[in-house]
Amino acid sequence: MNIFFVGYMGCGKSFFAKKLSNHLSQDLIDLDELIEKKEKKSIVDIFLINGEDYFRKIEHLELNSILKANKKHIIAIGGGTPCFFKNIDLMNNFGITIYLKKDPKLLYNLLVKSKKKRPVFERFNTKDEFFNNFKYREQFYLKSKIVIKCDNLSNKELLSKINYKINENRLKK
Repeated sequence: MNIFFVGYMGCGKSFFAKKLSNHLSQDLIDLDELIEKKEKKSIVDIFLINGEDYFRKIEHLELNSILKANKKHIIAIGGGTPCFFKNIDLMNNFGITIYLKKDPKLLYNLLVKSKKKRPVFERFNTKDEFFNNFKYREQFYLKSKIVIKCDNLSNKELLSKINYKINENRLKK
């Protein structure tokens, strides 16, 4: 079964996907890294040169390609992935989705200080634009099978909680 890490940019999807992949000895796919490799350009350049619509189509096609391979993966997806082309429903049908829920104020402060270029975040002119985007995206994230509030948890505690919730989810079936 695939395990998808869902959440807003900066919440730790790639970090915890990698940790869980190592812990479970299961293959890891970082969707953004996969797209960068196949397109031979960074996400930032794809947004600048080809635009967000192009990126979202490629993202959807790559997600479908992963699912058609019918293998078990730990998958870190981009923050916008669940919000387009009914991707959240697709992921829920083909695995366990885990929303790493963080307080938007904490995320905003983290993203402002981050040196990593994030094309969606960089186009916000005000805090309100950020919070509106977060609120819009969260309606998709909340469709995840597992929601974990992770603001006050250490990395070790969060990984333990993720493992527990995955096992609990598997037992429900």
